[in-house]
Amino acid sequence: MTTCSPRLLRIGLPLLMLALLGMPAASAEDAESLLTKARNHEFTAGNHAAALRTYRTLLEQKDLPDPIRLQALMGAARCHKARAEMREAERYWLEVQSDDRFTEKQKAKAEQELAAFQAQRDNERQAMDERAEEIERARRESDRQEATRLLDEAEKALDADRVSRAIAFIEQANELGGNIRRINALYRRAVEQRQPESGALIRDLTRFVESGDLDALHELLLQAEELYKIGGAEYRHGNHAKAHDALLKGIDLIDESGFLLSADVGRVNELATLRAKLKYLAEFNRDKAQRKGVTLERPIPEPPAGGQGRTLKSRLFVLLAEAFGGSEDSEQPLKQYVFLSPGAARSNRSLATDQLRGRLSASRAPGGLTRARWAERFVRTQIPAAWTKERILVRSGDVLYVKHTPSVHRQIAAIRDAFEREIRNTQVDVHVFTTTAIGLVKACEALQARAPHQSLGHDVVLPGRLVSECKEYLLGLEGRPVTLLGSARLDLSGTSSVELMITDLTERHPTVAAATRPELSATADAHARFGLWLDLYAEAMPLLASKEDQHAVSCVARVREPVGSTLVPKQNGTEPFTRIPRMLEQRVEADHVVPTVGTLMLAGLRNPFPGTEEVGDQLLILIGARGVKEPDPPRTAPSAIVPADIRRVVLPLGPLATEVLDYVAPEAWPRRHAASAPVSLEIARQARARHLQDLIARGAQLIGPDEPWENAPIDVSGDDVVGSVDPEELAKLTAFLRTLREHEDVVYEIDVRSVVVTRERFAEWIQRAGVRADEQNENQFVLDANATQVIDPLMRAAAGEASLFALDRTINARATQRVGARKLTVETIVRDQQIRTGNGGEGTYTAVPGVAEQGLIVEVRPRLERTPGYRAISVRARAARLQDIERVPFPHPQAEGATIDMPRWYPLVEASGAPTLSDDQSVLLRLPMPGAPTRLIVVKIAARKVR
Repeated sequence: MTTCSPRLLRIGLPLLMLALLGMPAASAEDAESLLTKARNHEFTAGNHAAALRTYRTLLEQKDLPDPIRLQALMGAARCHKARAEMREAERYWLEVQSDDRFTEKQKAKAEQELAAFQAQRDNERQAMDERAEEIERARRESDRQEATRLLDEAEKALDADRVSRAIAFIEQANELGGNIRRINALYRRAVEQRQPESGALIRDLTRFVESGDLDALHELLLQAEELYKIGGAEYRHGNHAKAHDALLKGIDLIDESGFLLSADVGRVNELATLRAKLKYLAEFNRDKAQRKGVTLERPIPEPPAGGQGRTLKSRLFVLLAEAFGGSEDSEQPLKQYVFLSPGAARSNRSLATDQLRGRLSASRAPGGLTRARWAERFVRTQIPAAWTKERILVRSGDVLYVKHTPSVHRQIAAIRDAFEREIRNTQVDVHVFTTTAIGLVKACEALQARAPHQSLGHDVVLPGRLVSECKEYLLGLEGRPVTLLGSARLDLSGTSSVELMITDLTERHPTVAAATRPELSATADAHARFGLWLDLYAEAMPLLASKEDQHAVSCVARVREPVGSTLVPKQNGTEPFTRIPRMLEQRVEADHVVPTVGTLMLAGLRNPFPGTEEVGDQLLILIGARGVKEPDPPRTAPSAIVPADIRRVVLPLGPLATEVLDYVAPEAWPRRHAASAPVSLEIARQARARHLQDLIARGAQLIGPDEPWENAPIDVSGDDVVGSVDPEELAKLTAFLRTLREHEDVVYEIDVRSVVVTRERFAEWIQRAGVRADEQNENQFVLDANATQVIDPLMRAAAGEASLFALDRTINARATQRVGARKLTVETIVRDQQIRTGNGGEGTYTAVPGVAEQGLIVEVRPRLERTPGYRAISVRARAARLQDIERVPFPHPQAEGATIDMPRWYPLVEASGAPTLSDDQSVLLRLPMPGAPTRLIVVKIAARKVR
């Protein structure tokens, strides 16, 4: 018989018991040792980085005892706090509070630590906000002083009878927020000096822009905003009839006020936005009432007809024209001339990127120049006439109002009549060179450029010289004083204006690339890129009395260049400031009649592109225009810009372009733009056209997979695809358009459902059979038919909890159409305060309303079915949650008690995917819930073909 010693029994019996219980023998001991090691790093050595690594290693262990897990979580939070990583520290404290395995006392300790951290953060944020307010207060005071100085200069200019100069000063002061009463008084005086005999009539007409009307408009805004709040409150309490009455009362108040819904007056534009919000909430309230069986008898009124596009300023000029237009017997009658512009600007060719130097990129966009603008500037600069205070030349939209002698009227009428009713297709050639001051002189001598006395010397018309001849001649000069930077050929079809851009990323510029902390922020359009912007207008004037073909040509050339950086306050983040570039901008404008056998030359612009200074510090631009269908004029050198086999095509698109609009959600939501306000139809149409251009160009293989859509040789213009392609590209384009037309009648039913669950519950869902994780996208999971039937009821059960992010919507979508589902909570805030000073010097302040939004936005776009029964869909989900709304005192000595609401959101979360699904399949997207790291937002999307 074998016996065991007492020592072996003391050691073996506990091991046997642990084995029988199925527990690892050394796990608790290892965890204790790791915890001791982490605490030694933290408290003894003060090495928070090493302690944090040890705490994380400890937390990765499975079956960790709760007391040790608690100590590891609290220790990790302390280490992150010591390393000034506040967001990570907050995450660990919140995890302790949300874990049901810990006692209330333990949670209270974590809550106490978190409260102390939040108090510290609030103190730091208050200091940051005070500094930001101080900077903003200084900026406003600087703007006020500058506006006062400009108005003083305007008054001096009026005393010297320099009306145009005075009006320029008044407009600048108005942009800076100067005294509105003084601005109106000086503006009225300027108009009276320009036309003294009609001073009494003009005083009556300018009441439309008097401060009294503006005060009444502001009062109307406050009343309508109050009704919007009342309607929203009644809707939230389920009183749909009372909400309907309040919202429609606000709409009636706006419609009956007599103020026009205009984009030219800022506060009137706010009124139009407020009316759209009232209408949107009224429609939402009506739909909710109908689902509950409540009938709302009165329909929601549409905007008043005729209000759009008739601004306050245009009414003034219309009345002026009616008053003086019929006075033909006068020696200087006042008449109006209509210069209607063609449609929106589109082009089919951008700058040839293979001709650009270095890392420069080329793109194009719709232009902003019009026929009326060209006519105004051409008349003022090119017609030899004196424009004194008794004579008027003013443009409002597409109309010129002119008061001058009959001979000048005859010249302006001849210019107006030189344009045909239907716009001709025009081809514009552009060549951009770099040169030096000496090289510019040599180029002007070689081209025999002579500036007329009306020109500033920056813009010269070279008659009798084709633009291609000028290009080849300059490149052949001895010593190569000029270097070609880039070339373009643009075919303008159905339009006359386009903007060309040769740019590079601001962060690559040497002056800002080496910026120290804080890091450079160049996300805004005005800061993101630098380079050359060319806004071009070109249109044939076939009826102009001339022996040769002529074109009206305008060009606004802008150069933007970084010249260092500056610090500005930052509302969120660990650092109080952010760094943005300081940009230098230079501008040259030209407006001429250019012969087809002729060239417009622009000079005087800096060369903004680093790396090309060795060939020149200035830019030289050549522009030529001619009809697209006209034969090429005789050329001294062949052009290699567009191959000879390129064909101009116009192909109809069909209903997918003319009947379908895409859902457009603002990219800067929720910090800058509201998603509850609907976007304009024009923006939706432009977004749809851009998507179709990208879809068709890639589907027909006209551009590479990674090539930007701007390089596509086609455009979507109205109902058609227009472009210049070779025979092989035309065959591919025709085949893809045939595929697109086969999907015109296809309709999909899009189901969108979202719930909030714990990470543990979601982990259980994705472990079920039929759930396939995407290897490339960790947030995307595809469910087969069986998994969909299992998880769908689980989501319905989880949706019983009231949640900000719970969504259940079904939407119909056409092929390639983007639709959206959203669950938004909108809070009204005081966005700003406005100060008004009365006649007695007393100041009053009124609140400027705004909104703060939170919730979930889901965007879905079904793509074309290349395999029958299966289609790829693009999905994107964004979630935002308000952290708090702080009331900041308004920095004005007379605004005691006034505050501005500063909403602060948790970081925006987003997830996207592009799965391929059948009717029975669906896709899950997971997003971390903002402010709650232990919970997830789960979005399920399914797309079924119903027709």
